[in-house]
This record gives sequence, C-alpha cells and structure tokens, in this order.
Amino acid sequence: MAELAKAGDFCPNPACADYEELGGKIIRHGRTRAGVQHFKCLSCGKTFTATRGTRLPPPDA
Repeated sequence: MAELAKAGDFCPNPACADYEELGGKIIRHGRTRAGVQHFKCLSCGKTFTATRGTRLPPPDA
C-alpha cells in the first residue's frame, strides 16, 4: 500500500521547479512560536509550516 507524503516531503509553491516533487530540496527551518515545524525549499527559497495544506487549524486558533 502506498504511504502518504509527510510534511516537508515536497514544496507546496506552484512557481517552484520542485513543486510537489517528492524528495525535493527541503530542509527544516526552525519552528513557529506555537512549536509547529517550519520548512524551507532550497530550490525557490519559500518557507512553509508542517500544517500547510492540511485540515488542521492554525496553532493560534
């Protein structure tokens, strides 16, 4: 059975060359004040959190 992609496995930026490519150049980039993991794409330079694109509410909600 196929596994679901984990947070930080791909870049969610549509303008990125590695957009939704598994195994892209993603690194951990600290945490938010609420403790949610931050990631950075080395291809486009954009940052995003582990909860981006999920149904989870923002940590401050």
